[in-house]
Amino acid sequence: MQEPIQFYKEEINSLNTILIGLKKQLLTTRILRLLAFLTIALSAYVGFTKDNLFFILTGLGVITFGVLITKHLQLKQKKVLLMPN
Repeated sequence: MQEPIQFYKEEINSLNTILIGLKKQLLTTRILRLLAFLTIALSAYVGFTKDNLFFILTGLGVITFGVLITKHLQLKQKKVLLMPN
């Protein structure tokens, strides 16, 4: 049988490892959301001035942005559940 102190230390280390991974994923989604937003803004601007192709890119950008927000919120919820009170 394992010592209780050692067991809890292993659990803490395991959860900290998972938490570090979630923080990295949150940072990645933040950066991707920023890039998606900038792409949407640029496509909308160019679409108003030049070509309809950029309207398609704007639509795809909006969809991508929505997916990234959903993913970010899911990761944030996991992080909240793992964080100690």
